[in-house]
Amino acid sequence: MVRIADPQALADAAVELLGNADKWHAASRAAIARVEAYYAQEAMFGRYRYLYYKSFAWQELASN
Repeated sequence: MVRIADPQALADAAVELLGNADKWHAASRAAIARVEAYYAQEAMFGRYRYLYYKSFAWQELASN
């Protein structure tokens, strides 16, 4: 993890990852797990359904 808007820290972290196979594989596994947990198709559809429901529910209440 690096601070936002710190290009030097990002570059340093990238070089460190590229030079350390164990850290690279661990970061890769963590990234894949994050994508599968938060961006899987069903999870995304569920979040969009919730947002649509929440967005339109207030309109229904306001019109009654």
